[in-house]
Amino acid sequence: YPGMGFGTGTHETTYLCLSLFDKISDDLKPGSACLDFGCGSGILGIAALKIKKMPTLFCDIDRSALDNCVQNLVLNFEGDNIEGTQLVIRDRFVADKKYNLVFANILEHVLILEKETILSSLERSGYLIVSGLLNHQVENIVAAYGELKKVAVVSKNDWSAILFQAN
Repeated sequence: YPGMGFGTGTHETTYLCLSLFDKISDDLKPGSACLDFGCGSGILGIAALKIKKMPTLFCDIDRSALDNCVQNLVLNFEGDNIEGTQLVIRDRFVADKKYNLVFANILEHVLILEKETILSSLERSGYLIVSGLLNHQVENIVAAYGELKKVAVVSKNDWSAILFQAN
């Protein structure tokens, strides 16, 4: 359920994130942790839960997005055990845990503003998938996240996503 425009899964940025997730899915251990930073409707974290059974922390700046995310968790997992899954408003998020997979499908300026928080959340050898980027913004984000290994860049129409891996 897309709620107030938080995503239907058909937007290029969501599609690109899921395609990168598919590329690394075999490298992710079931039960390892996922952070969906800027979760919106929760589509990316729900994919990690469904496909790899990754306990996921859903984080967003907008309470309406988190309400929408809860709705989608209920639609997808009603009666299922999704132990370890949490939702948190951005103001209360503290990067005190490491995640093997971090999704950040947010705008370029937010990726730069939140860089330290995102990086401090990433487990050693963990994967970071960023999107919400116009094609011409890729090099700026690659430079900003230069301490990570750029694994892949994918594009669709005017949008791009980047897969990074921590060293």
